[in-house]
Amino acid sequence: MANSTLRTVVFDPANGDRFSYSNTAVVITDGQSNVQPDQTLAEARRLHGFADVFAVGVTNDIDYDELSVGRRPVTFFRKLAYL
Repeated sequence: MANSTLRTVVFDPANGDRFSYSNTAVVITDGQSNVQPDQTLAEARRLHGFADVFAVGVTNDIDYDELSVGRRPVTFFRKLAYL
């Protein structure tokens, strides 16, 4: 759902998006889709079509394939303990 909202609302010229500037999104997630999970990867791929996307997983249970959206190379940093 967040990917779709970014694509259709945030990066919309009616809401201030400018074609002369590149789009960048930082998505902070637990890496587990729970709203329309069957659409998550397709929506993420659509978003990657016109924005640079950085996904940040914040739990130990993230789905690495989902975070990477099938794109390579992907860099993961893993923190083993949280304060």
